[in-house]
Amino acid sequence: MKSITKVSRSLFLLIALFTIVTICNFDSVEAKTNEKLIYQKFLRKEYKKPYSGNGGKRGFYLINLDGKGARELVLTRGEVGGWGNSSFYVYTIKKGKVKRIGSFLHRSGCACFEYNKKLKTIKGETVLINNAYGYLDSIRYRCKNNRLKEEFICLEWRHIINANKYGYGGKSVSKARYNKYYKKHYSSIKWKKYYMKELTPRNINTL
Repeated sequence: MKSITKVSRSLFLLIALFTIVTICNFDSVEAKTNEKLIYQKFLRKEYKKPYSGNGGKRGFYLINLDGKGARELVLTRGEVGGWGNSSFYVYTIKKGKVKRIGSFLHRSGCACFEYNKKLKTIKGETVLINNAYGYLDSIRYRCKNNRLKEEFICLEWRHIINANKYGYGGKSVSKARYNKYYKKHYSSIKWKKYYMKELTPRNINTL
């Protein structure tokens, strides 16, 4: 009799566990479906807007930048400045609506952005021309609490580190210290390139 009771309890626990896993999987699939539909609606409206860029392609890419919740949408509108410096806009879903959480610049001509999944950080790198010489302005970005925040800022022109994106609040250091800082927070990191999908009705439908 005791053995039958043990078997019944084990069977009940297995059924309960299976039910929980099934519900979780269903919720996950439903969440991804809703995410897809919400972003598709947003991108279709974006596609209908007049082209406001200056040479680059309009594109998008879905990626989970913070490793939790809904994926983020990285969007370009064709804005390309000198030396390929391009604007990238980042959106997320909050309360069923698409919300912009920040933007960054990267010298890829709207073609791609660079991201490290382990560190959950985006590489933003632009070229600054001063006195006929080219310098790199480098900023790492992290998505946290529905905001895209700057961290580890390197401004090569004056060897400034730990500044904000406008160069204020940081300090100018020696070239050797600057190079050490840059290597630690940029060049020693393995960045993966994510190529933007062109903003077309077909690409939006196959999201």
